[in-house]
Amino acid sequence: MHRHRTWTWNPSSLQDLARRCLLKDAEMSITDLEDIPTELFPYLLLDAVSFRSLKTLKGLVLTWPFPVLPLGIYIQQSNSVTAYFKALMDGLDALLAQKVRHRRCKLQVVDFRPISEKFWHRWCGTPIQSSAYGKEPVDHGNPRKHTSASLEMVLDITFGFAALTEQITYILNWARERKGVHLCCKKITFYEEPMPSLLLSGITAACVQEMAVFFTWTSRTMGWFAPFTLILGCMSNLQGLHFITRHGPQELQEQEQYGSLLAAQLPRLQRLRELRVECPFFLRGHVGQILRCLTRSLETLCITECPLPEPDLTDLFQCPNLTQLKELCLRGIPLCSVGESLPVLLENCVSTLQDVDLGVCGLLDTHLEVLLPVLKLCSQLRVLNLRGNRMSMGTLVLMLQHLAGLPHLMLEVYPAPQESYSAPNVLHQRTFELLCAELTEVLSDLGKPRKISIITHYSCLLCGLKFIYNSEPFIKGGYAPECFVKHISFGLTEMNQ
Repeated sequence: MHRHRTWTWNPSSLQDLARRCLLKDAEMSITDLEDIPTELFPYLLLDAVSFRSLKTLKGLVLTWPFPVLPLGIYIQQSNSVTAYFKALMDGLDALLAQKVRHRRCKLQVVDFRPISEKFWHRWCGTPIQSSAYGKEPVDHGNPRKHTSASLEMVLDITFGFAALTEQITYILNWARERKGVHLCCKKITFYEEPMPSLLLSGITAACVQEMAVFFTWTSRTMGWFAPFTLILGCMSNLQGLHFITRHGPQELQEQEQYGSLLAAQLPRLQRLRELRVECPFFLRGHVGQILRCLTRSLETLCITECPLPEPDLTDLFQCPNLTQLKELCLRGIPLCSVGESLPVLLENCVSTLQDVDLGVCGLLDTHLEVLLPVLKLCSQLRVLNLRGNRMSMGTLVLMLQHLAGLPHLMLEVYPAPQESYSAPNVLHQRTFELLCAELTEVLSDLGKPRKISIITHYSCLLCGLKFIYNSEPFIKGGYAPECFVKHISFGLTEMNQ
């Protein structure tokens, strides 16, 4: 029997054909663009790149009828300075040289930040009035924050992971060499040595809204760490700080010295909403100082893989500036000595908490049972991760029963029950499977579509980490040979699982 293949024919619209005819046979001048409807400009920009219509690209820049021109897709597609990229930059040069702009041109901001490849097509496929880059620019209000500049270039930069691409280098040099252009870096990522002073010379610290720093502490670190903290303190509009360091100073005196340098600058970041730190030696002894000086309540607090002394944990749990937390992650921080105080922190933000990760914190049944009444009140909770703690089957069943009423809970990660082990860290596979079967029955009795994940290894910090795909949270496991992730669900279709 022969299978008949079904073909789907999607004919081009008359509008598509007309645009392509315009660009296929000839370049379009500014005069040609005079009467083109505003809603066709995004289409024409895509078509001009496809047909390598360089003159048209330049003309589109000079007559662009929106406040923002998003060009991030062209940064992502190629590392080199292509002909169409150069044509776009030549158009910007011509725009700056004009004493009087074209009557249609409203361009204020050129945005080179990464965007989804589908962005342009989504814009072109919807009415222009509903586009984020149509009547309303990317940022609410005036898209150009520096009104003294004729043009603002918005860019994200990564230093140290690899050499800067030709395009990024071109943009940095281009902006430096021209008057009336403000270079605005919203996000900066540093790997290993965050002090490329030559490149930073053209960047305004107050523009940076997000910064990520990844480095290993070495003898060279001492040379750039102090100047780096001073630059950090000047980032008055910083909203997110992601700081990861491997190891740290060995001597306690050095830890205190360098920790004080950084801790002294953090209170200056009055707009900070998100703080993520891993192996944060500089927090020891400074938690209260840092959190008390923040005038704005944090939305995200993530401190991982760092044993904090009890006074620091007490300051953390009782901090009055943590009443609006949406995400709390204390993964890998021993909390058994202060486990009874943890509910105080959660109680302060039960109406906002969406994501709680208390994995590998050394919590026992007694601590988890104290947490349960507070977790039950977290009406916005979407993700709960308790892997790596020591929980009995009875406590796990209590968790499932008490949290069944949370309407937004999407991802639950628990440790394998203590009864699953024949000896410390020795899983009895048959017992584990029987207990998982019992948990399936518990979910069935509760009658609510639900999925939970059970992780068998206590101390693995990598297994059970949360990832986001298509706006949905999920976890990964199996990084350690002895680590196993069991997914248990009830009432969900295969697609939902």
